[in-house]
Amino acid sequence: MKGKIALLGLCACALVQTSQAQQSDVGQVIIPALKNLEIKRVYMAPEDFKPYKGDYNLSNGKTMVLRRFNARMFAQVGTQSEHEIVPTGNGKFSALDRTMQMELTVERDGDITGTMSYID
Repeated sequence: MKGKIALLGLCACALVQTSQAQQSDVGQVIIPALKNLEIKRVYMAPEDFKPYKGDYNLSNGKTMVLRRFNARMFAQVGTQSEHEIVPTGNGKFSALDRTMQMELTVERDGDITGTMSYID
């Protein structure tokens, strides 16, 4: 029991020191890099990509184009350079350079909805 109380006391001291350190670094935010995360690809047959090909009007007013060339898939937003994308799940795609990822759903009526994040 005494060990648990001592442990809680140490944790409380560590939290106080951490919050004081964060207050002294006002305006600085540290974001861990994602370099070491591996993109886990899944296989997608060429015919399975067909519903996703085409132009998309994004909510920010830009247009995204998804296309396939030979066995490779590409996405381009606005006037940005094209990014090679790979499937990472059912309707999920990530750029190999980690600048873009999306999750798309093909509705029953053929419309496609979803979410996307990318570095502009």
